[in-house]
Amino acid sequence: MWPVGRLAEMPYTDDGTTITGPGVLDMKGGLVVLETALRALDAAGVAVRVPVRAVVVADEEVGSPTGRAVAALGQDVRGRPAAGSGDANLPGSRGLPTLDGLGPRGRGAQAPDEHVLVASLTERAALLAALIASSGQE
Repeated sequence: MWPVGRLAEMPYTDDGTTITGPGVLDMKGGLVVLETALRALDAAGVAVRVPVRAVVVADEEVGSPTGRAVAALGQDVRGRPAAGSGDANLPGSRGLPTLDGLGPRGRGAQAPDEHVLVASLTERAALLAALIASSGQE
């Protein structure tokens, strides 16, 4: 997504309130949310009732040629484009079930002013952990 050398012009920074740098909102922030949620559930001894599978699609920008094949391993895969804008549109159009909107808050995804609000990392991790913990309940 970003050319080699981009960090020289757009360095990673963290002032405790805002994190800036290439991919901090669009990719890395979501990965932090996911890992934090899973670690919190494990630390709390929460029994997850259904299998949790995370498919990190690194080839989204070029049409997800390998992402769909990986996601389809051993499961019925269905999806459709989401209404409006969101990262669910491309994988959904390829048939991947996708939850979108659980990532951290910030602005400028894939732009020079890309940033994530630090407080939103734990907020969104707590939301995701609650969703995972409640899945499979009747």
